[in-house]
Amino acid sequence: MISIKKLEDTTMTLKTLGPAEFEHLAIGACLLGGGGGGPLTGAAPLLDYLRAQGQPVTLIGVDDLPTGIVAAAVAGIGAPNAATQSGDFTRAPLQAFQCYASLLAQAPGAVLPAEVATMNSLIPAVVAAQTGLPLVGADSAGRALPTLNLAAFNLATPPSPLLLANQPADGSESISITLSAPSASQTDSLVRANLTATDDSGYSLFERERRL
Repeated sequence: MISIKKLEDTTMTLKTLGPAEFEHLAIGACLLGGGGGGPLTGAAPLLDYLRAQGQPVTLIGVDDLPTGIVAAAVAGIGAPNAATQSGDFTRAPLQAFQCYASLLAQAPGAVLPAEVATMNSLIPAVVAAQTGLPLVGADSAGRALPTLNLAAFNLATPPSPLLLANQPADGSESISITLSAPSASQTDSLVRANLTATDDSGYSLFERERRL
């Protein structure tokens, strides 16, 4: 069951996600994602990590985010086969998130899923558990997305700047690339062009600001 807790100084209602909810999230996201965002087998290391950490994740609704807070979206991108051979996905997303935060004038105050998909619904949860930041209960389409320009987030702002990073399976030093373009379509083209430099898989991060 999802436990509910109310903060003493606000009427905001938050949900706490634990091991059972993470497993339900993976299964539901696999169904809704339609095969995108990585296979269900790829979620196993992420679920094992979250169980071992024992760190609950706070889920917060979009309407409950404070005005002006910056939420950074984190997701795996590229070929699923390459992604499942790129380690356990527990180090690079956090490193990329921290590197991306250093580029911003305001540090992210929440982690935002980019899509509904097996691994890409759990990767933001892992980063939220590692940083202690809340996980936003929202995404860009309600399904897995083949290209960045299909994300509903683009109605507010393009995914730029975007940081692309990888996690080499052989333990070698990771590569990070910062991309900037005026439109989501152009950013997506830049990401695809640079994926070969990151072994056809990587972690993309871009910021979204909560505005009323």
